[in-house]
Amino acid sequence: TMGARIMSKRLCVLQVTPENPNPEHISYFKDKPDCDFFFVTHDAEHPDALEFCPNTTWTDTRNVLAKIVPKDYDYYAFVDYDYIFHPQKDKNVLDQMLEDLDTYNPAVLSYYPGKVGLDTPFATDTEYFKKFEYSTIPFTHCGLKAVHKSLMDWFFPMVTKFGGGVEACHLFNLLEIPFLDHMVVSHKMTYDNGNTDYDAPHNQDGFRNKVQMDRMWTWIYPYYND
Repeated sequence: TMGARIMSKRLCVLQVTPENPNPEHISYFKDKPDCDFFFVTHDAEHPDALEFCPNTTWTDTRNVLAKIVPKDYDYYAFVDYDYIFHPQKDKNVLDQMLEDLDTYNPAVLSYYPGKVGLDTPFATDTEYFKKFEYSTIPFTHCGLKAVHKSLMDWFFPMVTKFGGGVEACHLFNLLEIPFLDHMVVSHKMTYDNGNTDYDAPHNQDGFRNKVQMDRMWTWIYPYYND
């Protein structure tokens, strides 16, 4: 009818992948009544990809997704292609995400880290995991972040001037601090890192990571020293 509001979908899931998107993720998220799925590739072209992004860092491709995805959603969930989800309740992966978005209306939503491939003490803290339905945990893994539409311009583009590695993820987490009371880590689903890329620069050279992190800190330090 004349003047009727065009309703946006609640969520879209965005993925960076070498050649093909994760088929399980497609089954969870693609062309659902309240969710869509988009991806870009960096090693080979794909007919359904939003863009082919050769010779780019993980951060570059995240920025491409943030820039070119249709702006028709309440939340934009960036999900690494190798993540394996484990719902802990009676809902499937998407329905659990939608429930948590509706329940908490978070600034950023993430999920409790599983025990495979994720370097964090929370992954093995079973007592803490079972004690709560959700937490506010700073500095969570950047591979899984559902960002509210109002904050996309706050977090993106992620910084690339220092190499686009761990320092970019660290800065993303620093930018979460003003909204920390609304950074929700749901315990109703866990995720594992199914395939750690040991050939990635940030996994090969710890010294380089330290140098780039120090450069990033030097860059932002004046703004933390008022």
